[in-house]
Amino acid sequence: MIEKQHGQQALMCDSCDDSLGFFERDEFQEMIADAKGQGWKITPDGEGGWSHLCGSCRNVDRVAAARRKFGL
Repeated sequence: MIEKQHGQQALMCDSCDDSLGFFERDEFQEMIADAKGQGWKITPDGEGGWSHLCGSCRNVDRVAAARRKFGL
């Protein structure tokens, strides 16, 4: 999720609430590039919004998907 406060915005992990810190509103592209550079996964959620997972939660998500794939 993107949290907005006092003219700034922060990208928050949808799973653990980790944050990249605050960026100015006109630095949206920089915020997304920074997130992706730190291993975040940002994808459409299928409902018109976006899913944001930090690097740690992204790795947990990958393991869970692999387990489901192999029936574990």
